[in-house]
Amino acid sequence: MAGLCAQSFYLKDLLDKAGINMQLIRHGKYKSAGEMYVRNSPSEENKEQYDRMVRSMWETIGSVIAEGRGIDLADLDRKIDNLELCLPADFLAAGLVDGVITRDSLKQRLAALAVVKDFKDVQFIPFADYANAKAVVNFRARDKIAVLYANGEIVDGILPENVAGDRFAKEIDKIRSDKGIKAVVLRVNSPGGSVLASEKIKHELDLLCKQVPVIASYGDMAASGGYWISNGCTKIFSDPTTLTGSIGVFGLVPEVSKTLKNVARVGVFSAKSHKHADMSRLTRPFDQTEYNYMLRSIEAIYDSFTGIVAEGRGMDKKRVDEIGQGRVWTGADALTIGLVDEIGTLEDAVQYAASSIGASDYCVLEYPKPLTGMESFLASIGQTADHNYVKAFQNMTKPQVIARMPWQIVVY
Repeated sequence: MAGLCAQSFYLKDLLDKAGINMQLIRHGKYKSAGEMYVRNSPSEENKEQYDRMVRSMWETIGSVIAEGRGIDLADLDRKIDNLELCLPADFLAAGLVDGVITRDSLKQRLAALAVVKDFKDVQFIPFADYANAKAVVNFRARDKIAVLYANGEIVDGILPENVAGDRFAKEIDKIRSDKGIKAVVLRVNSPGGSVLASEKIKHELDLLCKQVPVIASYGDMAASGGYWISNGCTKIFSDPTTLTGSIGVFGLVPEVSKTLKNVARVGVFSAKSHKHADMSRLTRPFDQTEYNYMLRSIEAIYDSFTGIVAEGRGMDKKRVDEIGQGRVWTGADALTIGLVDEIGTLEDAVQYAASSIGASDYCVLEYPKPLTGMESFLASIGQTADHNYVKAFQNMTKPQVIARMPWQIVVY
């Protein structure tokens, strides 16, 4: 046990050796947007962001450990810093565990707790079955609460994986047409993604908010596009370690002229009707006019993003810009700056939704509905690995404006 660590890898040297130039277009000095592709080390702003993010997570985790075990947090920090927690006896002496026993002794204790004579008679439930177990739905209840799961990256289209804009918008319209649904909980676990898809989803959610209370509940992350779609909800619940915010927009366009010339030994000639017709073909870098063209789009979308948040959270737009700039916040810090309303779980959000409509007896319905076996099979046929690689390459060949966390955080 040596505390928390979050790492991000920087790829500029690797990309340079491959002859790939990543053209990054962003508004202002986003704390981290695309840095891993254009630098070999983090900027001072990104270091500040990472340090605060990890410290905030540990403040939550460490406090829970200290309170649960009845120990002093400062003493726990000291033991971790000095690497004093190594052997089982160290954890026992520190009060982090209650005892050190053998596997056989543990079996005997479990049998005693289950009030059976032998461990083989202890009845267990597989964790997967436990996780998938659901309470019996009371379909006779007059009031219904819908839980809408926005899990995964926000993408364009209708495909069932991730949060596909057109498909998800239809799900929201379906909920809106059910007059028996009196409240909705939007469960967000997304790093963001397509600006267009995010805006389609938000439009439908805004219509839904006019009809019923919509309560947001944040999981591991509700960042960038994930925050875009949900900041206008009636109330926002977040876990203390949720990664949220990332109010920012950036564009990332690869350019491989060096690879073509020095590695593939291929020359490229473009016959074009207009001066900039080949700007998105990967075969040359942007000139200043083209860069400014992309930047204009990004600045306009960022301005729209901050305006949406200002309206949704009842904040001054200038203040949103100050806490925006692409910076990611933990749920605990987001609470202090007004990005979320309360620290709580999905269950807390559902209970709040029920109280907001005065319902003591209600049933919970989940959307989108799980795919049937045949639907999953057909989806797997239509989306082979090769197809995904081709689609990813095709997307890289055109300039894209993205509202997404530009990296994945791994904390261990």
